[in-house]
Amino acid sequence: MFSKNNQVFYYNAGSHKSIALKEIDAQTFIKIGHFKANPANQSVTHTTYPDAKSVEYFYCKDRRGVYLIEEVFTQESFSPRVVIYRLGWADPKTFTTNKALFPYAKDKNGVYLHTHKVPNLLPQGIASGQDIMSAPHHSYEKLPVEVIYQYP
Repeated sequence: MFSKNNQVFYYNAGSHKSIALKEIDAQTFIKIGHFKANPANQSVTHTTYPDAKSVEYFYCKDRRGVYLIEEVFTQESFSPRVVIYRLGWADPKTFTTNKALFPYAKDKNGVYLHTHKVPNLLPQGIASGQDIMSAPHHSYEKLPVEVIYQYP
């Protein structure tokens, strides 16, 4: 993703096109995390596509919201399947993630995995994915999302 002329774009390598994302405010847009995962090796990796061989996640935010870009690579395709979600439940002022937290993210209201909330887990005091994995929880609550772009 990149910003140009007061607009945010996603470059789709599969279609060789830059897609304008009008929902995102270019003035306050920042990237906050980019992670790669192999679902076969990471049991807590969530993806929309069960046939994923590798997944790249990009988290971004602006003054209005938080966005998750999911690029899914399969053996059948040279270009990724792409879904860009607007995470309407996330608080853009406090939403954060980093390599220590990956594959999780958090804000003042909760701890999240992809588009799911980790129930009964307070975000205060959570500094790493290991903190989350050692906490007593065994389920994830699916949260509503808005898809703002999908390819193919």
